[in-house]
Amino acid sequence: MDDSSEDIDPIKRSPLWEFVKAHEEEMQVGGDSLDYLNAQLEETTRIVWQLAAENARDRNAKTIQEDDVREAFRELVHPHMMLLDVTEMLDRYKGEFESLAEADPVLPSDGGESDGG
Repeated sequence: MDDSSEDIDPIKRSPLWEFVKAHEEEMQVGGDSLDYLNAQLEETTRIVWQLAAENARDRNAKTIQEDDVREAFRELVHPHMMLLDVTEMLDRYKGEFESLAEADPVLPSDGGESDGG
């Protein structure tokens, strides 16, 4: 990537401010929060576009299509969604194991030690 990309400002401050205010009208935009959001959006856009370009190259295409961008977002977000899914699954298993332990005749039911039989 060349240095000219540093001069490009794809996300304009005023529309971004209007956008965030429209979604949380009662909240104030404090300090450098908008600048930080802007920087993160630009970085996310750069990452998604790079992934989309890789997807297009994998198809031997020179044009990035909507499906390339959709797949790029999926690639970016999938690991995070998988963490949520695994957390939910572990919570379910925890409940199932607790039920099994409570019903187990060998394990102590009152929190005391089992005499082993």
